[in-house]
Amino acid sequence: MKATLFTLALLFSSHALAQELAQVNGEPITKDTLKQASEAMGPRGEQVLENPELRRQLLDHMIDSRLAAQAAEKAGLEKQKEFKDQIEEARRQILSSLYMKRYVADRT
Repeated sequence: MKATLFTLALLFSSHALAQELAQVNGEPITKDTLKQASEAMGPRGEQVLENPELRRQLLDHMIDSRLAAQAAEKAGLEKQKEFKDQIEEARRQILSSLYMKRYVADRT
């Protein structure tokens, strides 16, 4: 079923391979995107990038997540109040986190 929902495009040129790891209905997942996702995992994220099996599991998770998000968008879920409320809370958390990082960096 996954095969009908997305196209996993492993590119063969050395430059493209270094950048784009997969496509989910035209939406690329790049090496940088995978790295950002691993960094969000904290200290374990480095282990994930170093282990091919764990790296593949993370990529598979990212593909599944994009498929679910695309299905949610198609269903119009982003128009619901619950979605908007969660986006606002995530925005506050991200802003707070970035502010604290900058605050600490400025004082060290």
